[in-house]
Amino acid sequence: MIASLEAPSTAPKSFDELDMSSVADQFKLERTEEVAERGISISMYTHEATGAQVMLVDAPDANKVFSANFRTLPKDNTGVPHILEHSVLCGSKRYPSKEPFVDLLKGSLKTFLNAMTAADKTMYPVASQNKQDFFNLVNVYLDACLNPRILDPVAGPRILKQEGWNHMSDDVDAPIKYSGVVYNEMKGVYSSADQTNAKAVRQALYQDHPIYSIDSGGDPRAIPNLTYEAFSDFHRKYYHPSNGFFYFYGDPEELPHTERLALLDEYLREYKVPAEVESIPWQPLLDTPYAVTGTYPADATASSTAPTQFVTLAWLLNSEPIDAKNSLALSVLNDLLLGSATAALQKPLLESRLGASVIGGGFGLSLQQASFGVGLKGVAAGTEHAEAVSDLILATLKGVVEAGFAEDAIEASMNSMEFRLRSTSASPMKGLSFGFGAVSAWTYDEDPIAPLRFAESLAWLQEQVATGGDKVFVDLLDKYVLQNGHRATVALVPEPTKAARIQEEEDVELQAVTAALSADGRAALVEATSALRAAQAAPDDPENLAKLPVLSTADLDRAVQPAAPTEVSELSLEGGGSATLLAHELPTDGIVYLDIALPMDRVAMEDVPYLPLLSSMMSSFGTSTEDETTFSRRVDAQTGGLGMGPQTMAVPGRAWTVGDRDGLSSYWMVSGKATGARAGSLFGLAAQMLTDVQLDNPSRVVEMLTQTVSAMESSAATSGSYATTALGGRLSLAGHVDEIMGGLSAMDTARGALAQAQADWPSLLARLERMRA
Repeated sequence: MIASLEAPSTAPKSFDELDMSSVADQFKLERTEEVAERGISISMYTHEATGAQVMLVDAPDANKVFSANFRTLPKDNTGVPHILEHSVLCGSKRYPSKEPFVDLLKGSLKTFLNAMTAADKTMYPVASQNKQDFFNLVNVYLDACLNPRILDPVAGPRILKQEGWNHMSDDVDAPIKYSGVVYNEMKGVYSSADQTNAKAVRQALYQDHPIYSIDSGGDPRAIPNLTYEAFSDFHRKYYHPSNGFFYFYGDPEELPHTERLALLDEYLREYKVPAEVESIPWQPLLDTPYAVTGTYPADATASSTAPTQFVTLAWLLNSEPIDAKNSLALSVLNDLLLGSATAALQKPLLESRLGASVIGGGFGLSLQQASFGVGLKGVAAGTEHAEAVSDLILATLKGVVEAGFAEDAIEASMNSMEFRLRSTSASPMKGLSFGFGAVSAWTYDEDPIAPLRFAESLAWLQEQVATGGDKVFVDLLDKYVLQNGHRATVALVPEPTKAARIQEEEDVELQAVTAALSADGRAALVEATSALRAAQAAPDDPENLAKLPVLSTADLDRAVQPAAPTEVSELSLEGGGSATLLAHELPTDGIVYLDIALPMDRVAMEDVPYLPLLSSMMSSFGTSTEDETTFSRRVDAQTGGLGMGPQTMAVPGRAWTVGDRDGLSSYWMVSGKATGARAGSLFGLAAQMLTDVQLDNPSRVVEMLTQTVSAMESSAATSGSYATTALGGRLSLAGHVDEIMGGLSAMDTARGALAQAQADWPSLLARLERMRA
């Protein structure tokens, strides 16, 4: 059932205007549970008419979060879920302006606003600390999702042309081209070697799966096959409340359940009957490993013998749900295998020099079925090199099962995991994180509260380690990986002519379109192109803009929020000198956060481009008494993370200073966290990292720089951030420093440093030692 696109004349403008009289009749309370380790209470409701699931999370938090979530299951590569994600934000029944969110944001106090498409779901989360602003945002999002203008037979096709794809022609004699926001975006995605490899791996694992073998983002070669009928039908099927999960988070004192449900009821009351809900089928596991080969677009001028091959081994792990305890154990196992440069699988892969950097991501637990993937990119051409990577991975994993994991490695990984779990509750955006966790379970018909719990699973895993050591991890690795026949070896090699071949196929397709058009048809297409651009450029009707909710000064909290309590004192340093200590007593769940700021005034400008390399070395290398593996494990076992690096910014009020170093604030930041009981260890480890890390390790520097160059070269082809950084580098000194440390200039520096590390290590080491001193 789809509501009329005629907007109600008296839509509520605040929570106070909502009709709450029938809320109890519209929603059934299914259960309420406390999640003590998160300090939250959760109530699960069902919308009686549609069966829509609603989660209300109560927490003493000023931030308020809402998310509308839909299970969106594509059956072809036209990218309809992705295009819909863009398109529903192009106006709706109550708010018919072309870009309501752009206009809304001009006066919003939002703390988060986004939309995202995954392989099997689409999410629309918003957050704000201001109650009226939150009301406005939720209203606009709900109307966009449930009553978008795309369902209008006039506006809908135009929106599809704008956000999805269209035939574009500026002149009857000019070639016809494809255009559209998502079409152009995905052309960029499909030009990325890393993205092409990731898609190839998933498709190899899910061969012929009706959903996971599909690209929900859209394949540019298939996007032009999307019709308006299929586009609007997909919305009607998958954006029905029966197929939705609605999430609210906030303080019940400020945001009572009745208000949250009444706001949702404003939109769900129009739906009287449930719709059919589709579940995701399970991919049957295979018994025999198999190989898949493919290609990716590459520079036509690149050498055919260059080390540019991608080799990935990937496993599909399960044909039934993995429980929370084993899921947590797999996450810790992932850290043991790939969590750092010294991890059990990462280290031999890097040291092998068979490739430039490790890929695959390890254990993936975000889809209905878990997977494990690992490999190398930058592998030399030839099947023998691909086989060498495969053999190394399998031999290393077998060796791990036979020898197990070191006790200090397990301690470090367990501590890191516990910190990650507990620090979520201290995050200012924890309400958003909880929502993402809940949606991940709901999508697969699992309990959405379960992902928000961790205490029981953590206690179980700690007990397993205490009584059995590494057995729990070794057994999981053996069961899900080594004894698992559903293993794909995916090798991708560069095809220098692929981009040109695909473009030629597109040109032929468009020539056929041109040939099928009469002279009047060509003229009509030119007119349609001009009309689409005119519609995009035309200002909104003031009457439509006036319908958007806006904040007034009366909606603002005039009370000045108290600043963080700060105690200032001076510390005397050994050898003379002093430092200012700023201490803040805040509710951090017993975690101490440390930041040390050391002025970088003495660093010469010609050395600034090398600061990122020095940061990586000082944050990961060993000391005079401990090698890299031992020291990094001690850091992970005793802290929740410790590292250092440069931080530069313009002095307030001098953001556009050009060339004046006094306009730039630059510090070497040492940052870490630990439990209060281990605060002393945190300070001691920070001192060691600053003063005792041994930089004289040329093989590791070569390894590190090879990975850096590989990553930067991959991202340069598809990331617009480099262009933005280059422009900023021309406008101010702060922008220039950002560019030489993180832009295209940094890539040149990394390449030069790599060559120098291989040919003249002493000179590079001398520069780095001078900078540290």
